[in-house]
Amino acid sequence: RSHFDDVLNAGLLLAWLALRQGDGVALAAHGGPSRWVKSQRGMGHLDTLLRAAHDLHPEPVATDYLAAASELSVRQRRRSLVVVLTNVRDEDSDELLAAVQLLKRRHLVCVASLREQVLEQMLDADANNPRWALEAAAAARYLDQRGQIHDALRSHGVDVLDVTAQALPAALVNHYLAIKRAGRL
Repeated sequence: RSHFDDVLNAGLLLAWLALRQGDGVALAAHGGPSRWVKSQRGMGHLDTLLRAAHDLHPEPVATDYLAAASELSVRQRRRSLVVVLTNVRDEDSDELLAAVQLLKRRHLVCVASLREQVLEQMLDADANNPRWALEAAAAARYLDQRGQIHDALRSHGVDVLDVTAQALPAALVNHYLAIKRAGRL
């Protein structure tokens, strides 16, 4: 099973929970073939979401965050929780920030930023080995840059979850339930 499967399953778990809570759920996929399923309520909608997502696969293309946010703003007029499942990278930060600012005009936005476990493993590398020490330094720099992007998103009122693919299901569920309890939507 791939990390993408973990991410897709986490998104579908969140959809199942939201539908059980009586909320509507929509699906938008970008960064490859675009996919849109309009928001509906009711547990029967889960089958529609499963059919729409069953053949999604990651592709080595950059996501056009601003185009995706513009499309979502037109298609989803009602205030909603928008969860952006992505792997935040420094080269995407300006466009991602512009996209979430556009979405925040109407929606509550949460960026679930997927962290690769291998980065933490690199930090634990043997400092006596020069090659591993360089890898650890590169990983530390990369994680610092990610942290700066997350801080910038948070400073603009965006909820940020910095989690591994394996921790994503629990993080999404807990965040959604906290939003519901707090009456943020």
